Amino acid sequence: MKNKKIQIYINGKIKNINTNYSLINILEDFSLKNKLIAIEVNKEVVPKSKYKTKRINHNDKIEIVELIGGG
Repeated sequence: MKNKKIQIYINGKIKNINTNYSLINILEDFSLKNKLIAIEVNKEVVPKSKYKTKRINHNDKIEIVELIGGG
């Protein structure tokens, strides 16, 4: 059986994902799981402790920012 897809926005770009996705699944898809990042879902910052349980819904707007050190 095929997984149902929903449309979301990641950093302003439309993406289609499975309905049962959490933030951790998105991070795995983008190879960001072990990077220093900050995530907003619908303009609310999501703590790292919630990445596994925060479910993604149709039309959610997700902003992912990778933290990069400089000198």
